[in-house]
Amino acid sequence: MGDTPIRATPGGVTGIGDTWVGAGWCTERATTSEDPWGAAPGSDADLPPGLDLPTGISRRLGGDIPTTRLDDRPLTPVRPRLTGAALVAKGQRGVQASIEALEARGDTLVGTEITLIVGGVRTRIDILAMTPSGELYFIEAKNGRHAKLTKNQEFAYPLIRAGGSAIPAGRKAEGAGLELGKPLDAMVVRVDPWDIG
Repeated sequence: MGDTPIRATPGGVTGIGDTWVGAGWCTERATTSEDPWGAAPGSDADLPPGLDLPTGISRRLGGDIPTTRLDDRPLTPVRPRLTGAALVAKGQRGVQASIEALEARGDTLVGTEITLIVGGVRTRIDILAMTPSGELYFIEAKNGRHAKLTKNQEFAYPLIRAGGSAIPAGRKAEGAGLELGKPLDAMVVRVDPWDIG
């Protein structure tokens, strides 16, 4: 193997003889039996005219790999994904922002975390509110750039807006004045997007 020429492409594919093809320049060069993947001393003469082996590189199986970063710009920090209590707290900050916004509009908070059964699917809506004219409506607060509705919410909200298929369930729905087991008329479901940490 020490006498077989190696075909190499910087940053590309390395192989034995003419069997490997890679992008960029390629050259055959002599190797030593001790290091069949490295070039033999003095084999730089086999490089195409005008090309020299770069300095400051380390040799690895498969080609020359730079030992320094190619870009000196700082890496973009990655925000850790929230889980557990931190995720719940973030959601609660969104709900609180929606409550403050509805009160600033002159509306009244009627209840929170209202459970509904819609088409056999259970879903919980963050806020039940009432306008000054007495019209009830729901608000779902989503806090975060990538926060989105759950599958149950995506299924249920259009049916709640259409009316006749959303049935209040649970103590919080009853405490908000909704009649348990009686389908609701068509109601507005508003989604409030927030991005407050």
